[in-house]
Amino acid sequence: MASTSQKKDSQWMKFLNSGLAGMGATCVVQPIDLIKTRMQLSGEGGALKYKSSFHAALDIVKSNGISGMYNGYVLYSMFMLLRKRGLC
Repeated sequence: MASTSQKKDSQWMKFLNSGLAGMGATCVVQPIDLIKTRMQLSGEGGALKYKSSFHAALDIVKSNGISGMYNGYVLYSMFMLLRKRGLC
């Protein structure tokens, strides 16, 4: 049977690993979601600005740099943190 200190270490490792997995997933999904949103908004007026998702990604990187793929990431992270704490 595991001792109490081993159980605490195990719980902290689960907590740490789940947090890292969530952050990693968000870092991968954020650029994809940004591209999807930009493509949807570009077609509102009838004329499409982007021909494909690859074209949209290239345009975003050219105009804003690679960090432009993460526009809104900090605000989204803060919103999720507040929501999980029950403050929002």
